[in-house]
Amino acid sequence: MTLFDDEYDEEDFAGKVRRTKNGRPYVLANPDWKNEFGPHTDGFTDKPAEPRGPSALYTRVTTYISCLEDTYSLGQWAERMTVLGLAQRPQLVAAAQRVDLSNVDAARDALGEIAQKAKDAANWKEKADLGSDFHAIAQEHDTGRRTWSLLSEESKAMLWAYIAKTKGWEYAHIEQGMVNDEFRTYGTPDRLRFVRGGDDRFNPEQRGRITSDDGLTDRHWDSRHRKLRVADIKTGRIDYGWQKMELQLALYALSSLYDPDTGIRTELDIDLEYAEIVHVPYGEGTCTVYVVPIAEAVDVLRSLIPRVRAWRSRKPSWVPAGAESLTSGKAAAWPTTPPEAL
Repeated sequence: MTLFDDEYDEEDFAGKVRRTKNGRPYVLANPDWKNEFGPHTDGFTDKPAEPRGPSALYTRVTTYISCLEDTYSLGQWAERMTVLGLAQRPQLVAAAQRVDLSNVDAARDALGEIAQKAKDAANWKEKADLGSDFHAIAQEHDTGRRTWSLLSEESKAMLWAYIAKTKGWEYAHIEQGMVNDEFRTYGTPDRLRFVRGGDDRFNPEQRGRITSDDGLTDRHWDSRHRKLRVADIKTGRIDYGWQKMELQLALYALSSLYDPDTGIRTELDIDLEYAEIVHVPYGEGTCTVYVVPIAEAVDVLRSLIPRVRAWRSRKPSWVPAGAESLTSGKAAAWPTTPPEAL
């Protein structure tokens, strides 16, 4: 390389999932499928930006299940944050007053940008960002780190409560990507942990442990006598959106471990009856483990959501009244120009 060459670092995607600018993941085809079906089956294609093999766009777990989400309360809250931000930033109100409404597309983009800035001014993502920070702290603890010197008092209280409640838990996987090829989804559950069956499922402090004759915990018991359970950490409110949480846990439980470098899937023995929410509300210094029944959510995922998504993705088949055939000219009959632009 000479002084006249442009110096750049090539991004290393080892161990990572490639994504679109909107966050949709590219998932590699399972190499095991080649033996039976060939490398380009089921929508997987070679892409210039994906040198590791045939890939396809999958859907994020949270996006896939959102078709059944009740967003009324969330929408009301977003509107309140927008108004609050406008009250704190008079320049945004002035900017909105200057928007040219004669250009529909430009006006929509401009007003959307102003609304986003208003919500940012109201710190609408503050709690979500704090929650992400605690997820990172909990992951560091569960992967071996034990001391922190610069944590805030709130974060320390949350961490100590989390440690006390999850004492003795053994994790098979922490923040590992998983795919479901039937639904074409990708997501990352917080934890997959070992549990035993039976009556201990409602005693979180003891699940995942076996006590030997000398009273000590034996961490080398036969894995055939235990299975995995999905556990997700929540730091916000859980009274809103609990149905979506159940569907999210259920879809993780129906997924397989995914290697982003090879595309290899690994099926796991995951509990399809129960999952867990580890609720650590920010700033309260408490932790509660909720045992969540997910059998009904599993059934909804298998029977209802695919039908709802297919229904929403279809194109309109309306025809003008009096048409000779109800199946002719569907595309031509549907107006393609937005009414506001006429």
